[in-house]
Amino acid sequence: MMNISKETVRKWGIGLMSAGLLLGGGLLPSDKGYAASDQTKSKAIAASIVLKANGVISQQTGILQEGKVWIPITFMRDVLQLPLTYDKKENAYTIGKGTTKAKLLLSSYGTSIWVNNYYIREYEGKLINNRLYVPSALLNDYLGYKVDWSRGSSRLNVVNRSQNALIVTTEIYAKDRKEALIQLDYPKFSGLSNSNA
Repeated sequence: MMNISKETVRKWGIGLMSAGLLLGGGLLPSDKGYAASDQTKSKAIAASIVLKANGVISQQTGILQEGKVWIPITFMRDVLQLPLTYDKKENAYTIGKGTTKAKLLLSSYGTSIWVNNYYIREYEGKLINNRLYVPSALLNDYLGYKVDWSRGSSRLNVVNRSQNALIVTTEIYAKDRKEALIQLDYPKFSGLSNSNA
């Protein structure tokens, strides 16, 4: 007979859940594991939403729940063509590119969202029917898209939004003093059409 530690079982459960979230299948363990609270909350009545990208209807659908439209990360990967990676050590998905990257950290407390390494308190991911979703407002506010929602037709259109050709570099100020070593790293912006901004 083989002895398996609780830690080994937990790691296998996390790996299975992560695969299930990405593939949209039912690979999640049924016991109380990661993001169980999200699953419980998601049992509220939800309506299916037609998702469009630049006016073209997608095969994937969103969900209207709790007054918000939720978009599956597989739509962002497959339809919007955003790069999607998974970090097993952090148990986190990263989706997006350049200055518009969102990281979804999965834990027993839910799914927190970070954009460019900054925690976005007002947004969280959600597990609905064993698939990982984000609120459509995240795409509109942080990921470089305009989201046009029509409640009457139950359709949400995601359109590319033109962005400034902004370049952010890190400047370093370093000064060795007898009393202390001073080093400041600060951002420098260039590429804006309005230099006063």
